[in-house]
Amino acid sequence: MADQILTGTGLQGVAHIIAGGPYYDCNSIGNLTNTAYFAALTANDVLSRCNNSFSSLDQILGVENTVASTYNLFIAAY
Repeated sequence: MADQILTGTGLQGVAHIIAGGPYYDCNSIGNLTNTAYFAALTANDVLSRCNNSFSSLDQILGVENTVASTYNLFIAAY
């Protein structure tokens, strides 16, 4: 979609940054089943379990990186 926006609206060469929302919920940490389970863990345990599933962001960030490289843009997240 960013590619279409940049080429179809005349923003190519005007935009300086692409910002995506790489939403990450640590294997559904906030659903009804997991909330109680994760709440009982230590902070280190939660971070360890979440860290093991960061690979789910690879595809999102890969696309963003390709668009940024193509149009010479900085990357941000919101």
